[in-house]
Amino acid sequence: MKPLILAFLLLCATLVMAASNPATPTMPPTIDRQGGPDGYGYRYVDNQNEATGPRFEWVEIAAPAGGPGINTNLIRDDETIAVPLQGFSMNYYGTVYADSLTICSNGFVGFGLYSTFFENSQLPYTTHTQPCIYPLWDDLSLPNGGSVWYYYDQANERFIVEWYQVPQATVPMSRNTFQVRLYPTGVIEFLYHTIGSFANSSTVGIQGPNGGSSN
Repeated sequence: MKPLILAFLLLCATLVMAASNPATPTMPPTIDRQGGPDGYGYRYVDNQNEATGPRFEWVEIAAPAGGPGINTNLIRDDETIAVPLQGFSMNYYGTVYADSLTICSNGFVGFGLYSTFFENSQLPYTTHTQPCIYPLWDDLSLPNGGSVWYYYDQANERFIVEWYQVPQATVPMSRNTFQVRLYPTGVIEFLYHTIGSFANSSTVGIQGPNGGSSN
């Protein structure tokens, strides 16, 4: 299977979703190859669109796999933590965020959001009033294994979060590895290394503050 990468674009911004090496069995989420814009101007494209899509390029950050990332120390079910952006800042839906990023064990991140909701929903999800980014929102289960890592790649001006070998609650033997990468201009990349078949019922996308514009 060809690697999958999805890119959300706003002016010069891009969101990218990507899956693993073609030699590695994987089942990334089913998603339209391109679409948008939403009410704010974000649109998306993935690497299956050979004419305009991004390239898949996995950069490992999880320490168990030899990466330089910092462990979030998320270990419980349905848990969220705020991590410092370490000098990184990002323009997202017209607001610049520079202090911290909240990371949820259930496959999403946000700015100022401390939700631990495990039951994913379609977007926009108005219960999340803070801006959110959902690379793979589902009921993931850290008590059954895996870990979550983050890393400020200063040389490439991007902030990376990786869910490393995290099982889905109803498929505890699965091991799912995926990333979200944030860029100062609003570029967002979703990359999928190894994903189980449950992903077709997961929520993938972005939304602005107060449950606003979404893709």
